[in-house]
Amino acid sequence: MSKDIQELTVELEFENGEKYELHFEEEELKLYKKTDAGDEEVNNDGKVFPSDFMDKLSISSDMDAERISEKVVAALGDDSFIEADVEVVFADGSEVEFKIEAEEEDEEDEEDEEDDEEDK
Repeated sequence: MSKDIQELTVELEFENGEKYELHFEEEELKLYKKTDAGDEEVNNDGKVFPSDFMDKLSISSDMDAERISEKVVAALGDDSFIEADVEVVFADGSEVEFKIEAEEEDEEDEEDEEDDEEDK
């Protein structure tokens, strides 16, 4: 785990509509299931976030958002989510926020663009 991380929030949305939020602050990691009724703290059994997610996550404040997003996806080990919102606050006070969308959607968009071009 990167000792450079002061606070980390990763929200994942899955195709089935389920949403989860991983929150790391002051060496404490919590997982919440987000529902219409509010946020419910749940145990991380490795099904949503790998149990070694924070150990695998190696990011620092000198990386750009694209590199951090690559590291986050690699640490997740599974890109079955359709969207991820990530916020990181580093020990030096710098902050990075970004959104990761599933690659399948991008491929479909490219196919749609190709179809549109063929229709012309």
